[in-house]
Amino acid sequence: MRDALARAVRRAGQILVYPAGWVIVALWRRSPDLPRRVPNLARFTRSARFRHLHADVASWAVKHFEIIEANAPWLSPTGQETADFCWTGLTTRALAFPPDAPSVQCQRVLLRIYGADGPLSSRLGELAQAIGAAGWGTLEGNATVPLAGLERQDPPTRPISWRPVPGFGLPERLRLMPVARQFPSWRWVHMQIGWASRGQSTSAVTLLSPAQAGRHTRRSTVCEPLEAMTDGIAETVSRALAAHEHAVVLRIEYTYYIHLNATRGPAGITPRLLPYRPSHHQK
Repeated sequence: MRDALARAVRRAGQILVYPAGWVIVALWRRSPDLPRRVPNLARFTRSARFRHLHADVASWAVKHFEIIEANAPWLSPTGQETADFCWTGLTTRALAFPPDAPSVQCQRVLLRIYGADGPLSSRLGELAQAIGAAGWGTLEGNATVPLAGLERQDPPTRPISWRPVPGFGLPERLRLMPVARQFPSWRWVHMQIGWASRGQSTSAVTLLSPAQAGRHTRRSTVCEPLEAMTDGIAETVSRALAAHEHAVVLRIEYTYYIHLNATRGPAGITPRLLPYRPSHHQK
């Protein structure tokens, strides 16, 4: 260990002795301000390959709610919000020069707001069974079992896991995560549940909306929103509570595209050098 440290110190000293070493150090220090090669997200999301993937994602996500509502007919749909966006990640390892290649991720978030009547504890127990019919629950091995004690939890819940169940799995196009197709896509699927009764604070359900952050609602060089949530979830929850004893919000979040090196590989993304400075974006 000491020998390795000594060699590293000597190499650093040698770099600093020569003028070229000073150039390398200066470039490394300025690297956060240098223009980066970033993917053309607008072009990517218009491609036929992406449109086919996106259509499968949208229809598959809706199927979850159809199964849940069929198993919990007492849920009264009041409204829905959807956010869908792709963004470029520009994180890089410490001391890396040149910076690591940008990554691309695409994510879809659906919130469905319901009204409900009846004893809340009973309804939450029934809801746990209903979402279990669509594959949501507590992870046990490679499968899920229905949530136990949902009525004893404080809303909103922690992220709930999903696994395929008989009769409802992932479409073939989504079965393995694009682009590498090395990881099962269900690793990036999560649900949260929030609820409130009439007269209670609605923060447990409105906090489930990603629209509050606003980070992925504005189009930029590194973000391409496909669908944007409004700030109307609080109003929708109020409507549900005006007509029913309780409001219930189901939030499904699915990262359906991850490409860790967007500058190469068959990703359907054409990178281009843009006058984009990451340090300005972070401010």
